[in-house]
Amino acid sequence: MNTSRVIVPQSQKLVKSSQSGFPSLYYNFVRFVTFFNNLSGVQKLVFSGVGLLLGLAILQAVLKLVAAVISLALLAILVYVGYKFLVSNNSVNQQ
Repeated sequence: MNTSRVIVPQSQKLVKSSQSGFPSLYYNFVRFVTFFNNLSGVQKLVFSGVGLLLGLAILQAVLKLVAAVISLALLAILVYVGYKFLVSNNSVNQQ
């Protein structure tokens, strides 16, 4: 198995990295927690606020995308039903 070991700087824990060579998710999580814990109280508050705003903006974009897909699907259904209705009316009128 092609694994390597990565040493987390402050906790000195050995973490196996994935086979693709990228650091594991746990390693990145430990780095983030270490970074966050080193911030002062005000910096933690500002960082959390910015993260919350960024998260809400991403959520809003995803919800708008879902709403657009649903609207497009409904429009496609209405166009299909209208086309079928007009075509079936034309075929009845021709007979």
